[in-house]
Amino acid sequence: MPGGPPAREALIRALGHLEELAREEYGATLNELLDDDEPVEGGGPASGGDLVGGGEWPHSGVRGSRDALWRIGRLVGITVKEPFARVSDIGDRPSQTGARRAWDLEPACLGRPRPEWWQYRLITGFLAVETRSDFDWLPPEGLPEEHRVAWFLNETHVERGVFRTVAVAARRHLGEASEVADVVEAVPWLGDGMEAVAAGLLLLATTTGLGRALPAPGYQIVET
Repeated sequence: MPGGPPAREALIRALGHLEELAREEYGATLNELLDDDEPVEGGGPASGGDLVGGGEWPHSGVRGSRDALWRIGRLVGITVKEPFARVSDIGDRPSQTGARRAWDLEPACLGRPRPEWWQYRLITGFLAVETRSDFDWLPPEGLPEEHRVAWFLNETHVERGVFRTVAVAARRHLGEASEVADVVEAVPWLGDGMEAVAAGLLLLATTTGLGRALPAPGYQIVET
């Protein structure tokens, strides 16, 4: 993605969308999510399992870099899930990030995806590059492309699961990337229209230490 005015405009739109989602999902700005040090409502190990397979609990009871990662990471995951899901009030369902809304996959959208969606292109690009040696749950070769996309979304479960999968795969490509355009260029399955994902990865890499904060491959996130 070139670094001229069209790229800057795309980045502004992407950040604007993340900002809008932050307000709708958490009633806060992106900066407030990064700076939030209030106790986690209902968070911590006493509230039930968050990572299937164990591992360090991502919510210590006080918001910090891990909480910023999971909340903003979830916003990035929403941007990927949006055309495949329907949104509703979360009601009394549990949420480890304090989310106000739930994004449930919509079978009709999964069954009739549109290849021109950037989200569809991101997932198919991811599946073309990443391998089952790193992600043993990836769909087998030979399935129709739309079935493989649905498989990816079903297996990553929730928005944070989508983000975690993308981030785990992306971090080995990022190197010294310091601009969104660098991230798009460095990660082989990112491209035009995917600036929100690149911006989220870059923001979290520079503010929370993306490589240190993510769980190891193999853990599965099962709540929003």
